[in-house]
Amino acid sequence: MGDAGSLFLGFILVMSSLSMIHSAQGTANSKTVLAIVLGVLALPVIDSLRVYRRRIKRGSSPLLADRSHFHHLVLQLGLQHRASSMLIVAITSCLILFSLVFGSLFGITVSLLVIVLFFSLATKLLVLNSEVGFWREKIKQLEIR
Repeated sequence: MGDAGSLFLGFILVMSSLSMIHSAQGTANSKTVLAIVLGVLALPVIDSLRVYRRRIKRGSSPLLADRSHFHHLVLQLGLQHRASSMLIVAITSCLILFSLVFGSLFGITVSLLVIVLFFSLATKLLVLNSEVGFWREKIKQLEIR
């Protein structure tokens, strides 16, 4: 898709979200719309912040391309591209559901906290899987010698 396609999709998502929030303002559905927008935007925003933080911490440019985004970690599970996409859609659906449930029960702040914790747990598991795969390959190379 490239940088331009990603930027365009991000722009469309943000503008659609702002439009939804603006049109729901002052109605009974305003909390629901805010929770849905939070759930939809959570994965790309939190993942981007996580990747930028990681790159800066390693001393490289935050704009330097690498394979540490969430979808790359999902692909390293060994799933086909279609199955990986479906898993990401399922995770995003869970984030939207968490946002709706916790947003209506406890408020948007608790909802955001639960989303960040869920995303962190999922990411930690995917990174662990990636590191295990890396060391498997290392051991395999050492055994061949």
